[in-house]
Amino acid sequence: MELKDQASKEKLKHKNEKRMVELEKERDWFRKEALKLDKMCRDHKRQLNKMKVTLENTQEDRDFFRIQLFKAKKVNKAMIIELESYRDGKNVIFEEEESNQQ
Repeated sequence: MELKDQASKEKLKHKNEKRMVELEKERDWFRKEALKLDKMCRDHKRQLNKMKVTLENTQEDRDFFRIQLFKAKKVNKAMIIELESYRDGKNVIFEEEESNQQ
């Protein structure tokens, strides 16, 4: 009986060791995956921060150009009004010259 018990204990010990090795391999795999995912997460955060900065800069540029466009339209409108008044003044002078010649 003692030999059977010893064989049974050895078998159980071997089985436990085998299970331990399998669990260690599984643990190592999960550790590698966790490190990989952590690196991916850090890279995505870094990329997200860069994109946020780019977005902020783009919004600032948009606001600047919107103001510039508004000012340019204002100046353009004033110039058109001035040009029309200049044309009207010239037409009045031209009409006066024609009437004086007749």
